Amino acid sequence: MTMNKVKILISIALLVVPTLACAERCGQEIFIKNQTGELRFGAIEEPPKGSDYSVWFPVMPHALASDSQGNIYVGDSVNYRVMKFSREGKFILKFQLQRPIRTKKPELSHEIRSIAIDKDDNVYVLNLLEYRVEIYSPSGKFLRKIDYFKEKLENLTTKPRSMMQPLRVNVDLRGNIYLVGRKFRKRSDSGAKYNENGEILKKGVTIGDGYDPNEMVGASPYTVDVTPYVPDKNKPGEYFTAVKVKDRSGSIVWACDGIENLNFDEGGPSVETDRYGNLYSFDTDNNVMKITAPAK
Repeated sequence: MTMNKVKILISIALLVVPTLACAERCGQEIFIKNQTGELRFGAIEEPPKGSDYSVWFPVMPHALASDSQGNIYVGDSVNYRVMKFSREGKFILKFQLQRPIRTKKPELSHEIRSIAIDKDDNVYVLNLLEYRVEIYSPSGKFLRKIDYFKEKLENLTTKPRSMMQPLRVNVDLRGNIYLVGRKFRKRSDSGAKYNENGEILKKGVTIGDGYDPNEMVGASPYTVDVTPYVPDKNKPGEYFTAVKVKDRSGSIVWACDGIENLNFDEGGPSVETDRYGNLYSFDTDNNVMKITAPAK
């Protein structure tokens, strides 16, 4: 069973509806528990008193990926490392990211925004706050890196005025590396395409422009519509999520609502899917949860 990154279409506004058309309930279970201690990969406690959002934000887990064997990689921004689990959710190994260069406090410098796997099962880690992609072997050995904002950085302790803000990293079958961003006003510098040696081939790679998800390693046959909604207008703080899993023709494979505790951030939920259309994402306690089609 192989999981792949899916194209996600997200309804940003919370709909206030008593129910949705796809009223069947999904199956939902914790697949990898975010444990305390050694196997912890995301913070679940409140931010320390006096901390600001920029300190709190990096510790939220965003990144999920899987290799050709179905092993699952989870980005651990709390401990600036990547953790590898088997297809059954059993812990295999962990490896550290490279030493931070912007600060001596790693928790302020590392945010694992996205992880991708190439055709040889090498691991590509988008370290957003360090402006680099770090590349590792399947056993966690550091291979090389791409400092994607190096040409514009004069002072590594400050942010550039016009900074790329990629949402994900991906790799095609030829070994080209993509940092995929979103369009921001009229700017087109939010992403880029590199060859396997880290040489830039194209600037302005954004979702829907200069980037075809179907050309990537492990391209998913599915797209997923994700819609959070409030079932009761008198309880605006309580919401559920509905999903529609579609094939490449746009036909709905399965759909349901009533998903509880799906974790959203500014880029929406990080969602993986296997070849059967089962979904994997983070819940609000930063566990990796599995979402399955309604029972027939």
